[in-house]
Amino acid sequence: MHGMRAGVSPYPSLLPKVEQVYWAFRSLVLLGLVFYFVVAWPEGASGLRGWGLLLIYALVLAVPALLVRLCHWRFEQVFTSLFLLDVVSITWLVHITGDIASNFFVLYYAFVPFAAYYLGPAVGLGAAALVTVIYAVPCFSTSGLVALPEFTFRAMMLWVFTASMGMASRFVDTFAQRLLNAMDKLNERTSELERTHTQLQTIYETSRSLAELRAVENVIDRVLSIARSVLNYPICELYTWDPVRRRLFLKGRLDETTVERLERSIAVEPNEIFARVIRDGDVARVVDRHLGRTVIDGSARRSQLVVPMVSEGRLIGLLNAESPQVNAFGERDERVFSILAASTAMALVNADLHQQMEKLTIVDELTGVYNFRHFRTRLEDEKRRAVRYGQPLSLIMVDIDWFKTLNDRYGHEIGNVALRQLVRVIGACVRDVDTLARYGGEEFIIILPQTGTEEAHTIGERIRAKVEETEFGPDTTGRPIHLTVSIGISCYPDNGRSEENLVESVDQALYRAKGGGRNAVRLT
Repeated sequence: MHGMRAGVSPYPSLLPKVEQVYWAFRSLVLLGLVFYFVVAWPEGASGLRGWGLLLIYALVLAVPALLVRLCHWRFEQVFTSLFLLDVVSITWLVHITGDIASNFFVLYYAFVPFAAYYLGPAVGLGAAALVTVIYAVPCFSTSGLVALPEFTFRAMMLWVFTASMGMASRFVDTFAQRLLNAMDKLNERTSELERTHTQLQTIYETSRSLAELRAVENVIDRVLSIARSVLNYPICELYTWDPVRRRLFLKGRLDETTVERLERSIAVEPNEIFARVIRDGDVARVVDRHLGRTVIDGSARRSQLVVPMVSEGRLIGLLNAESPQVNAFGERDERVFSILAASTAMALVNADLHQQMEKLTIVDELTGVYNFRHFRTRLEDEKRRAVRYGQPLSLIMVDIDWFKTLNDRYGHEIGNVALRQLVRVIGACVRDVDTLARYGGEEFIIILPQTGTEEAHTIGERIRAKVEETEFGPDTTGRPIHLTVSIGISCYPDNGRSEENLVESVDQALYRAKGGGRNAVRLT
C-alpha cells in the first residue's frame, strides 16, 4: 500500500479506503455475472459449470471479506491471492463463453488496472504481462493466428489502461500526500496558535494579579512562579537596575531544582548581552551562546532570552531566561516574556511606591527613625513574644538635656541638626534587633527584646557616654556643641506587665534621671 495510506497524520487519507472500493467492485462484478447468466443464458455457460463458477465467485467474495473483518487478516495478502484467482476465473469464463469471441475479457480491464492502482505501476505492468500470456492460451488454442490482430489490440489496451491507472494512482497519491502535509502543517499551526492563545490568556490573567501585590518580595516570588508553572522555563533570573551605580542586582532566580528569592541581592556587572539590552531597550534572543566562539566557557546554558522591564520609559530591570537546549526560545516566547516583563516592571514600581508610602506613615520625617505610632505596634508585638517565650524585655527612654535652651540660643535649625546627629549616635550604640523611635520632641525610646535590666543599663550608659563625648554642631559661630542626655530604663516583667505600665515606668525613671542632675541613667 502507498505511503499516504500508512502515515501518522490525523487525516489518514483523502480518498475512500481501497478495501471498501475493492469489495464494492467485486460485488458489482458478481451482480453483473448473475444478471448475465439469468438473462443472456449463453449455451456454453448453461449447466453446472456456469452456476458453479458463480457460487465459487460468491464464496471467494464473502470468505476473504469475513477473514479481513473478523480475523484481522492483512488485506494485501488477501488481495494478492484473490487477484491470481480472478485471473484464473476470468480466463475460465472466457474459455467457456467462446474464447476470442467472449466479451468477458473486459473483466481483465477492471482487475489488472485496479492492481496497478493498489500495488503501483510496476506491479500492475507485471500483472498485465502475466494476464497477456494467460489470455493468449484460450485465444490462440481455438482460433489460431486469426485471433492475432484482435488479441494484440486487446492486450495493448490492457497495457494502456494498466499504465494509465498506475500513473494516475501515483499522481493522486503524490497530490494527496502534499495536501495531507499541508493539512498537517495547518493543524500544527492551529494547535500552536491555540496553545499560544491559552498561554497568553494565562499570562494576562496572572500578570494582572501582580498589580495587587504590595511587597517587592511577593512580586519576585510570583514572577518566578509564573516562569516555572506557566512558561516552563528551566532557568529564569530577575534583575533590578541601579542607574546611579550602573549595576544590576540579582533579586531572584530559578533553575531545574530550586526557586530562590535572594534576601540580599547580588550586585552583577552587566555582560555584553545585558549591556546591549540596557543600552538599546530591545529584547535579546541568543540561539546558541557557543556559536562563533573559539573559547567555550563550559556552561551548560546554550540559548538565552533577555527582556527589559520598562515602566513609563524608565528601565526597572531585566528578565533573563536560559536553557541547555539550542534555539529553545522562539518569537512566541519573546512576545509572552515581554508581556510578563512589562507587568513585572509596573508591579515592582507599584510595590516600591506602596512601601515608600507605608514607610512615611511609620517613620519620623525629621530624624528618619520610627514614629510613636509604629513604636506602639512594635511594643505590642515584642511584649507578646516576651510573654510567649518567657523572656525579658526592656525600654530605654532618652531625653536631651536643656534642649529648649539650645533651640533658643542657636535656632531650631541647629536643634534639628542635633536631633539627627543624636539618632546616629544612638543607632551606633544599639543592636540590629532593637527598635529606635522618636517618642516626641527631643525624647527617643528604644525597645530591647530579650534584654534584662542589667544589660539594658549597660547599653544606656554606653549611649550616655557616647553622647557626652560627641561634638554636635557647629553652632552659628562655628564652634562645636556639646550635649548630654538623661536616660530612664524599665524592664518586663520587673517593672510592669502591660505596655502602659512599662512606658509609665520608663518615663518615671527618666524624670528621676533629670531630677537627679541630668546626664545620668536611672532604673525604675
